Amino acid sequence: MGGGTRAIDVYAPDTTKPKRVIRILEGHPVTAPTVAADGTLYVGSEVVVYVYGPGKLKLETMFYSGGLIGGLALSP
Repeated sequence: MGGGTRAIDVYAPDTTKPKRVIRILEGHPVTAPTVAADGTLYVGSEVVVYVYGPGKLKLETMFYSGGLIGGLALSP
């Protein structure tokens, strides 16, 4: 996941074929993917953070940061 790609492949444990592929809105490169304890996926991409609910392919929400995103950290 991440590494400058424009999509995130999601794999089930012990598999080699993606269970689903999440395409990033507007094709921005993924710079900081992070998964919360509840399974929510946060995707940092340039200056935007995209939020996908657990198990979802459809974007739940997005917000803009004040600068380029190099990493994301979550807290309880």
